[in-house]
Parts: sequence; structure tokens; C-alpha cells
Amino acid sequence: MRQPNKYISNSLLLLAASLSALANSQQIEEVVVLGRLQSSAGDIVAERMQQEVVTDILGSDQIERVGDSTVAAALRRVPGLTLVDGKFIYVRGLGERYSSTTLNKASVPSPDLSRSVIPLDIFPTSVVESISIQKSYSADQPAAFGGGSIDIRTQGIPRERLFEIEIGTGFNTETSSNVIGYAGGSDDWLGTDDGTRALSPVLQQALTTFRGEIDPGRIQTVLNNNPATAVTFAEAQEINRQLATELNRDLLIREQDAPMPLSAEVAVGDNYRIGDDWELGFLGGLNYGNSWRNTNLDLTGFSDTFELQGRQTKSVYSVNLVGNANTEVRWRDDHKLELNYFYIRNTDDEASILDQFSSNRPFGAGLADRLYSTRFEERALEIVQLAGFHQLGADSQELLRVIDIESLEELSVEWYYSDSNAQTSIPNETLWSASSEFVPGTFDQIGTRINSSVQAADHRFTDLDDHVLSYGWETNLPLYFNNWDASFTGGFDHVTKDRSYRQTQFGLGTTALAAAPLLGGPLDQVFSDNAILDPANGFIVNVSGSNAESYLAASKLDAVFAKVDLRFGERWRFAAGLRSENYRQVGLAWDPLAFNGPQISMDPVVLANSVFTDESLHPSAAITYTLTDFWARNFQLRAAYGETTVRPDLREITPSSYINPITDVVVFGNAGLIPSTIRNYDLRAEWFFSTGDNFTVSLFQKDIADPIEIFEFSENEARPSTRLINAESAKLRGVEVEVLHSLTDYAEFLAPFFVASNLTWLDNEITVGNRAPTATSQTRALAGASEYVVNFQVGYDSWDGRHSGAVAYNVFGERLTFAGRNGAPDAFEQPFNSLDLVYSFYPTDQMTFKLKLQNLLDESVNVERNDIVVSSQKIGLTGSLGFKWSF
Repeated sequence: MRQPNKYISNSLLLLAASLSALANSQQIEEVVVLGRLQSSAGDIVAERMQQEVVTDILGSDQIERVGDSTVAAALRRVPGLTLVDGKFIYVRGLGERYSSTTLNKASVPSPDLSRSVIPLDIFPTSVVESISIQKSYSADQPAAFGGGSIDIRTQGIPRERLFEIEIGTGFNTETSSNVIGYAGGSDDWLGTDDGTRALSPVLQQALTTFRGEIDPGRIQTVLNNNPATAVTFAEAQEINRQLATELNRDLLIREQDAPMPLSAEVAVGDNYRIGDDWELGFLGGLNYGNSWRNTNLDLTGFSDTFELQGRQTKSVYSVNLVGNANTEVRWRDDHKLELNYFYIRNTDDEASILDQFSSNRPFGAGLADRLYSTRFEERALEIVQLAGFHQLGADSQELLRVIDIESLEELSVEWYYSDSNAQTSIPNETLWSASSEFVPGTFDQIGTRINSSVQAADHRFTDLDDHVLSYGWETNLPLYFNNWDASFTGGFDHVTKDRSYRQTQFGLGTTALAAAPLLGGPLDQVFSDNAILDPANGFIVNVSGSNAESYLAASKLDAVFAKVDLRFGERWRFAAGLRSENYRQVGLAWDPLAFNGPQISMDPVVLANSVFTDESLHPSAAITYTLTDFWARNFQLRAAYGETTVRPDLREITPSSYINPITDVVVFGNAGLIPSTIRNYDLRAEWFFSTGDNFTVSLFQKDIADPIEIFEFSENEARPSTRLINAESAKLRGVEVEVLHSLTDYAEFLAPFFVASNLTWLDNEITVGNRAPTATSQTRALAGASEYVVNFQVGYDSWDGRHSGAVAYNVFGERLTFAGRNGAPDAFEQPFNSLDLVYSFYPTDQMTFKLKLQNLLDESVNVERNDIVVSSQKIGLTGSLGFKWSF
């Protein structure tokens, strides 16, 4: 007879004991009430206990309790994780390049313009069943593993018929009824442009006709190649001005009313039994939301806090649209087939006005540089996934009638196939340069004047297409003996990525003296058709920039892995694995407007430097010791070791420069970049109590050779530049403490309450080495790494089951924003104290009202240099109210 898995049995005993304790202490209906409190925690505890390595699990019930709307926001509640820029997760102080993210174990593309790392704010929590955060390496994970590996697991089919409708609205204290905006398109409410902002077909044809340039000189040269189309220079200028009017210039930024935010969600699903053997289910959903958000940013120069000041006002209109359709078919317990489809669209439409005083234009003189900007960024992610599970159980063996071997009844194969595409479109991103006059020493504006320059108006069109094909399989064979068990696992993963990034940029303006009175007039008249077409004003449009910002990139990864998992009795567990990866990557600078030569370099040296290959082996090992009735019902002590890597990303191995579209900073690649290698050490002690409480202490250390970092280099005062280099080394060590504790034992009236808390302390240091000699600090903290992170949550469920709530607090220690150079001080983002409240009211079993308040302390995001606040941004208190009806 095959023996049961003792390790799993311990987990089941723990859950049974938890339910028994609840049943003995309360009435049956109260067990259901408290089930809302910790039933999901019990499932998560069971899964954590079964993991061979250090893993944290975040369930959908936990996410819903705190009210986070995106995966990025939810993950900041996990020990050792911090949220940077609202969308990237730093695991144990390591940047986003040091962690991998998968969706249902499959790699998916990124809509981020400059990186292949997935911005996690694109995934709404409404489609999430749970999130697994693996912090110690195992061979079945991608070797691009530094801080950890995050797997987003989406909702499966319901157990019974489901129909839910949810609606909501909200507010933000920084966003009053008035916002700033501009004339957009009729489909903006759907998060997509109706063509208003699109690049004109006339301009596209002109770029082809005039061989990538449209200035009057090029127009005359091309047309004069044919006597029948010959023109004078004045006629070429007229053609150029006509082309300028093809740019959408209806972009006057003005105040407008902001309607109340709106969110709506509908979900429908069902589960059908077909005979005794088959089960078929489906789940579909549609989620829509829109909101306005104002942000006010104050800037101060650390070298002169009075003369070097700046102020930015920005309004962003956001639209989120999510659709999902999932279906699943099962045959008994042996076979399962899933087909999942996801469509996610996030769109931000922003308008901003920035006034900046500088050393040439100090605050006391009253003249500042002013920038008007608009940006409509549509990010879309479409994913199709097919996955299966097959087990050679007794039913399957009987059906096949080929073999009848009891020891193979748990032999299983899991496989997945994922085809996905991410697209980002930013049509007609604009930047108008002007000068503003103020009352000296104040921000009381007197007037504004568009700059006299042929680049006064910048119009940029950006398109990104990122495609990922990912598939793989894993087979597992457990074997059971008298006093020990063994599980053998092997598998294969394949990932192919290809990306194209195209940017076309136009400059529009005039330097004609006759246009001087016009430039000081109303902005909606400066770039009007009449003003541009008037020859006396001297307007000209041309292709600006080098167009080297565009690029083509592709990568291919093939990996095979093998693991063995041994359990001796009820106490000892040993796991070891080995992963072999063959990685190939190419990144090429691309000039799509190079009509007089190749669009990519044909230089053999450049081509050779654009290719990167890496073949490597990555071992892992872990040991777990389990003990019962050691302070808690179950105790586990885990130790793990793994060797991993982080490779250069996208076009980082090309020597060409490009503009980071988010920061507008010049970034230089480096053909000499090499992979970083990482040695990972983990030690974790976990106590699981019969009440469902748990207490965890983790120690970890990471030794990194040749970490890839971005360092600042000087180009000019207006636009600094950065370069990617391999620093010499980095070391991180830290402690994580986590506790989940119900308050039943202290007093009867406290029984509905529980406390969940975690604390992370991190000590990290990077040694720059001689590759960046101008860096101010040769030893410093890693960018984005905080010395500490604290999460504290108090939850409540009423006795009658009609009320539940949670108060959540999060704070991180200061973290490096960017490192200074040539003696300039480093910049640090200051601690942000986040206090959030969620309250839910259940008047019936089918109805839910939810109130959510975020940033109750009304904190600002501050960045300091030399203890001087150089950047301060108010984000305001945000609230939302929602209603859900399930029937």
C-alpha cells in the first residue's frame, strides 16, 4: 500500500485543528463569520508549508480586505517588497531587473517603453486568485533571479453559478472639480484615440517622398530632380508650411470640469457536471474604470534654495479596461485543460505646465522657462494561454488498460502555452517651450511668450510592439517508501521575445523677427493655421532628433531543469536541482527614416557588439526541518542556496544612445556589459499555530558580482545623461519578521480582531569600482533599496457577519533615487507613511457596500539632497465607495 504524504498530512491536520478550535469556541454561524477573517489564511499556510523553498503567498481575500486595486499596490504589503514609481516592485532591495514576473507560470511581454520588465500596475487585482512570491531560488524558476520570482495566478472557474455586478465612485483631495486638459478625441473615455492624435497620412507620405526629411531644402532638392515638379525655394517653404498644418495643434491647455470617477465590473460564470466523470466551467468578466488626478510638484535646487525653484501642475485622466474569458474542462481528478484569454488596457492622458528657474534665469529675476506638455499613452496587453494537467491515476490506468502500476498513480505532467502581445502607443506627444514672466521672487504670473526657435513645439509619435511566445512542461513522479518519500521533477521552458520601438519626432517654430509680436499672443493663436501659413511669420517644420531612439530587439531562451525532493520521516526534507539555460539576444539601433542607406548599421563591429549570448548552469539546494509542538503546533526551519544571474536587457548592449521616454534623460548603452552573477543564501524559521496564527523570521544574504547599474554622466545642464556599467560588486543582507495573530485569547470582545504585521531590515552596499570614476560615492546603497520596510494591519469581522474592516499602515526607509557625480550629493526619496482604511458592510448575503480611504495622513512624496527637499509632490487623500451585488 502506498503511504500518504506525511508532509501534506501535517498541513491538513493544522487546518482541521483550526476549524475544530473555532467550532468548539463559537456557534456554527460564527465559524462562517470568522472564516472570512482567516479561512484564506489557512489555505495560504497550507501552501507555504508544502513549498520546498522560502515562498510568500498573497491571496485574493487578503488583497480585497486592504482594497488595493493593482498587483503593484498589493505586493507592497509583502515582507521585503517595496513599490517604486507606482509600478515596479523591488524585492529585498533589488531593482526590477533583478526579479522575474510570470502570469500563470508563463512569461508575458511588457508595455514599458524602455525595459522588458513588466510594470505591475497594469494588472488589476480583480482578475487575481493569488500571487506567489518565491524568495529563494529553485531550478524550476528562471535563472534571472535576484530578489525573487513573482507568479500572478488568475482566477479559475467558479464552483457554482456566479453573477456579480459592482459599481463605484471616489474622490481625491488634490483633485477638485477643476483640472487642466486639452481637446482630445471622442473615444478618450474608452482609453483609445479615435485618430485625432494620429500621425497624418499626408505627413507619412511626405516622409517617404522626401526621403526622411521635410525641411524646405530637402523638398526643393527632391522635387527638382524632375523638371516637371521643379519648385523655387519659396514654393518649397510653402509646401513645408502646409505640412506643418497636418500636425494636430489643438492643444491649448485650459481648466475644465472633472466628473466624478466611475468604476463598473461584471462577472459571470458557471460549473456543469456532465455525467459522473466530466466537469465543465467558464468565467467571464469585464471591468471598466476612469478617474482624474491632479498632482502639484514643487522643485528646489540643493545649491541655492531661493533662486533655483520650479513648480509643475499636472492633471491625468486614466482609463482602465479589462476583459477576461476563461474555460476549463476536467475528467475526474486526473486531467484538466484550461483556456484563458485576457485583454488589459491602461491609458493615461496627461497635461502639465512646468515653470523652472535656473542659474541663467533665477527666481529673483522673475523670468522662468515654461514647458507646456501633453501625453496620451495607451498600453494594451493581450494574452492567450492554454494549460493542461495530466496524471496517470488509477482511473486513467483503468481507462488506458495498458499498465496497472500503483507506484505510477501520481505520475503527472503539467504544460502551458502562452502567446501574448503588448502594445504602447503615444500619438502626438507634445512639448511647447516658452518663457514666463513673474513678479520677481513670486509665482505671480505676468505673461507668457513662446520661444523664438524652430524647435519651440516638439511633436513626438511613439509605437511599441512587444511579442512573447512562451511554452513549457514539467513532469513529476512521487515515490513512497517505508520511512522516506522521493519526488523527481524534470522540465523544459522556452521563451521567445521580439520587440520593435519606433519614434518619429517633429520640431515646429520660427525665428523670424516679424513673428515676435505673434509669439507673445494667446497660445491658441501662435500655432494656428493662419499664423503658420503666413510667409512673413517664417514657420518651419522639420524632423528633429537623430531617430536613433528607435530600435529592434529579440531574445530566445531555452532551459531544461531537474529536481529531486526527498522527505525522511516527518522531520527532514532535502531538495536539490540544476537548471541549464541557453540565452541569445540581439539589440539593434534602427532608423526607419534612413532612405539613403541601411536602416540598421552594417558595420561588422557594431553588429557583433549588438549580439549577446549566455550559456550557464544554475544549481539550487534547500533543506527543511519540521517539528511538532515546538511552541506552535508546527515548526519549520528552512535553509536554501542558489546561484543565479541577471543579464543586460533589451538594447543595453548597443553602444548607441536613446532617450528614456519617462525621465527624458539620455541613456547610453554599453557593448561591454556582462551578466551579473548572484549567490543567494536564505534561512527561515516558521511557527504555525493551531488557531491559524503564524510567526516567521527570515535571514538572507546576496552576493552580487558585476551588478548592472545606471550612473550619471554629464552632457549639458538642460539634459543630463546616464550610462549603464557593471559596478564591481554588491552585497545585501537582511532580516524579515512576519506575524499573523488573532486576539481571541486576550478578551472575548477582541475575538473578531486580528493583527498582521511584518518588518524588513536591510543592510546593502555597492562598490562602484574604477568603471565610474566620477561617481561621488565609491561605496553606497543600491538605488531603490530601503533600510527598513514596515507593514502593520488590524482586521475586524463582526459577530453577526455584517461588518468587516481593516486598517493598514506601510512605511519604508529612505531610498536612493539617483547617485550624484563629481561631488554632487546623492538624492534620496524620504520615508512615506501610508495609512489606509477599508470598511465593508454586508446587509444581505448577496450585497456588499465598501468604503476605502487611502493616504489618511496626507503625506507627500519628498526627495532630498544634502537634507534639502529638492522635490515635493502632494498626492492627496483618496477615497472610493463601491457596491457589489452577487446573485
